[in-house]
Amino acid sequence: MSAESLHTCGCCGRAMDKVQARFDGVEYCAPCYWREFKQTICIGCGKTLRTPGGRGPVLCKRCWIGDRSCVRCGKPTPRASFTTDVGVACASCAKFFKPEMPCSLCGKLSRYVTRDFKAGFAEPTCQNCRNRHNITCASCGKNRPSAGVSDGRPICARCFARQGREFICPACGNPGRPHSLGRCQDCYWRAKARQAIAAGAAGLQQVWAREAYAAFGLRLLEQIPAQRAALRLPRYAAFFARVESLSENPSRITATAIANLLGGKGVLHHRIPLGFLLSEAIIASTAAELSDALEESRHTRVLAAATGTWYGPLLGRFHANMLRLRARFERRGWIGRRSRFALRTISLALAAASLSAAR
Repeated sequence: MSAESLHTCGCCGRAMDKVQARFDGVEYCAPCYWREFKQTICIGCGKTLRTPGGRGPVLCKRCWIGDRSCVRCGKPTPRASFTTDVGVACASCAKFFKPEMPCSLCGKLSRYVTRDFKAGFAEPTCQNCRNRHNITCASCGKNRPSAGVSDGRPICARCFARQGREFICPACGNPGRPHSLGRCQDCYWRAKARQAIAAGAAGLQQVWAREAYAAFGLRLLEQIPAQRAALRLPRYAAFFARVESLSENPSRITATAIANLLGGKGVLHHRIPLGFLLSEAIIASTAAELSDALEESRHTRVLAAATGTWYGPLLGRFHANMLRLRARFERRGWIGRRSRFALRTISLALAAASLSAAR
């Protein structure tokens, strides 16, 4: 037995150079292991294994590893990159649990210090120092070390190896800007957009809203570049979530409800998804009805702001008179593009009268 043995058996208390088994944080020497551990069956696969006293139910190492997931992102993590007191972390999340360490070059504290022997960093170095001499490749747009120059602009090693040949995407077969060896930028962003569609639809409660959002996302992907669609879709998902809260039945969602929910600025901000709902007749409204509802809400706000003032009653009578004139013109056939005293005209007149009276 070595005089420098660092392990002590948790059963008999003897020092040991080699740990035979470790169970629930307790280390066992070989004699105690074979004496105390009895055979039992793994409840996952039926494999025979040993536990103290043969107690169970228990999982073998393979089943236990296969069922665990990352404590941060929840992804299955059969191979842990970092072990915490509450579980394990995957390779992508491990850096968030590591303590800050000083960079060997700049001395700044960072969780992202690491060695990179291939790049010549034998000591822990932060990401900024490792990438200090990187360039933005003129061909693929990635931030990588420079390997050469093409048309006077620096390019990375992967693009330099093509020797000026055009990149043909293995996924779609079209020429384009490479994202990786297996696909182009457009294929990458199309995949991201489809992921955003699936994630957004999963977050909606109503069936009609999920179907409408999925159809809208596919339509958007056809009409604008894939990258722009992928970045906008999460914002549009939030719009669909607000609209679905109005009713379980989309045919009951009126223009007035939309106007009250979004307001004028909200309608303008969400004009693309709202236009889809109107054009596909998913909600019980038309663009003209929504425009009228917005103008009526403006009338209400102007009149409410004048409540309690000397000109409030006068402004109310002025508003009622303009509505009577509008109705008279409509009865005589002045509708559509030929309409007189349109709601927009009344909004402007009310705003001007209120401003003039307030002075």
